[in-house]
Amino acid sequence: MKTSSFKYAIKALQIFIAITLVIGIAIVVHLLYTGRVYSFITAPALMKDNFEIKSGILVLLNLAFLIPLLIGINSLVKTIPYFEKQNYFAPVISKKFKLSSKAFIFSGIAALILQFISPLIENSRVVVGLGMKSLLYLFILVVGFFFGFLAQVFTKARAMEQENDLTI
Repeated sequence: MKTSSFKYAIKALQIFIAITLVIGIAIVVHLLYTGRVYSFITAPALMKDNFEIKSGILVLLNLAFLIPLLIGINSLVKTIPYFEKQNYFAPVISKKFKLSSKAFIFSGIAALILQFISPLIENSRVVVGLGMKSLLYLFILVVGFFFGFLAQVFTKARAMEQENDLTI
């Protein structure tokens, strides 16, 4: 796969995640204002027994964890021009990899925690197990650790290249 087509694939993924985020927020806000999910202002007495408001908040939180994922993907896209120019030891690459790592790790951990506490909030029960969503969040977490490792490798490689340039 060419680098330019890879760049377009990453951009398409970014656009898809952004559209999913916007549509999801719009749906939840619509449900809040149409009365299918009661808002805090209109039905504070019903909140104790109202599972719909809890579901709406949980959906918003799930969508909010896509934002760090978008930040991480965007950070990776910004490294592509350096690789196209074969400038592998630019300091920006290790910084962007580190930012992607932090974003992916945060998104993975937060989503795993939310998946664990969602049944507790909605149904007052604890569910422990690994489903497909949990495996996806674990994969995002592993990808985050991988990019953290790559950031360290590129930082050390840049230092070795600078040392090599100074040696005659």
